[in-house]
Amino acid sequence: MKALVTDQEALRAADQKSVYWFAKVYWPSPVGTKYYATRNFTADGGVTIDPVMESFPDVSRTMAIGVDEAVAVGTASFTLRNAPADASRVQIDVEQVSPQGVRVDLYMVFNEASLEEADWTLMGIYAVDEVEVGTRSVTFRCVDWVEGVGAKAVGYPVRADVYPDADAEAFGAIIPEIFGAVTDVPLLPVIIGRTTALDGSIDETETVLYVDGPLAGWPSSGTIKVGAEEIVYTAIDTVEMTFGTLASPCVRAANGTTAVEHSDRYTVRYVSSHIFAVADHECHGVTNV
Repeated sequence: MKALVTDQEALRAADQKSVYWFAKVYWPSPVGTKYYATRNFTADGGVTIDPVMESFPDVSRTMAIGVDEAVAVGTASFTLRNAPADASRVQIDVEQVSPQGVRVDLYMVFNEASLEEADWTLMGIYAVDEVEVGTRSVTFRCVDWVEGVGAKAVGYPVRADVYPDADAEAFGAIIPEIFGAVTDVPLLPVIIGRTTALDGSIDETETVLYVDGPLAGWPSSGTIKVGAEEIVYTAIDTVEMTFGTLASPCVRAANGTTAVEHSDRYTVRYVSSHIFAVADHECHGVTNV
């Protein structure tokens, strides 16, 4: 006769699945931080994972603008359920401390990754609002905790220091980390680039541009933008801090722009365009990508 198994037992045995889902609960003393997963695995660094999470909660989120430059999430509920033979009981953890307000981080990690913390994708940060303790289970009902610290965040904001040339409307928008099969995704264009400033004013004929700021790490050639004028350079001097040299001068008025005078301290931007996918969608399947 075929034996019946619980969903939890099936998940524990499902080694062929491509991802691990787990929660990190910051219990206060004397319990301390613990990890609970949908199935058994061992993370690097000696992290002990307790495979008692009955299911991973829905962590659908609103991509919010202006909330501490972070991802605003809603609520999450999940249940930790012990098997009859489990020695460690989640009810004991709950009964030793006051669970209200305890922080809960929800993660996923691909099973082909190293399983180090740097490979974990942070799906959301929550605070426990209430718990329901059963005979062999504990159900957590959590409310959002605006995303801040963590390993790989599920989203990151468009900020002026990272994307200096992004459209004004794009600042504060969230670029999510997308995984799985995604189609028909609207795009948010942002400019990565770098910025510095002119060291002294220049007229429309000068082809060696002194700047106030280190050029280490800048591309050795490319296009910079000063005001509306685009300027092509094929050499930089990281000692003298110049775009262009006497041997390899800059080309002014590039790409149909006009060469004009620019004042001291005028912002110099490196032109580099990247397209990032931004969408509010359901992920129906996860594959290693």
